[in-house]
Amino acid sequence: MSGGFINVVDRHVSITEENLRLISDLSESRIFNKGDILLHSGEFCDFIAYIDKGVAMMYREDDQHKKGVFEFYMDGEFVSDYYGFITKKESVFSINVLEKTTVTYIDRRMMEELYAKIPKWDKFLRLITEKAYAQIIDQLHDTKFMTVEERYKQLLEDRVELLQRAPLYLIASYLNTTPETLSRIRRHIATHQ
Repeated sequence: MSGGFINVVDRHVSITEENLRLISDLSESRIFNKGDILLHSGEFCDFIAYIDKGVAMMYREDDQHKKGVFEFYMDGEFVSDYYGFITKKESVFSINVLEKTTVTYIDRRMMEELYAKIPKWDKFLRLITEKAYAQIIDQLHDTKFMTVEERYKQLLEDRVELLQRAPLYLIASYLNTTPETLSRIRRHIATHQ
């Protein structure tokens, strides 16, 4: 069980040591190797995972097996198909890891037990779900109203570590462009600094 995860829970909802131990007992630490799948499209998402260390991505794959990256998740972030988790519908996304990744994993059964035993657990889950929703809205806004170059510059400012840990072709997919266009943007930025 991750000390980082427990600290995040305690920071958001400040609960008793006994409740923190219960959360620790009901969650599990899992290690995934590069390329492992946390969720396949068409499956039901019944988990929320906290990334202790590593990188995961949520994506859709087209008929030619080309990945359309929706989002990346890194150390200290939660990963799930929140829409699928909330609606209990089959996921349209897949989630896999880009490097060896350790997560604190809580499935729906564990969540239900935490809801029943820890009144503040509901508030905690609501807070992380609200944060996930806000990130989705930010991303939709940026995709609609910013150029690819502006979005790439924003990644340089806000998530530079991601650019070092994810392959260029996946970053290009996330920015909804081609690797060639992204390479030109990178060269343009490098020569105009």
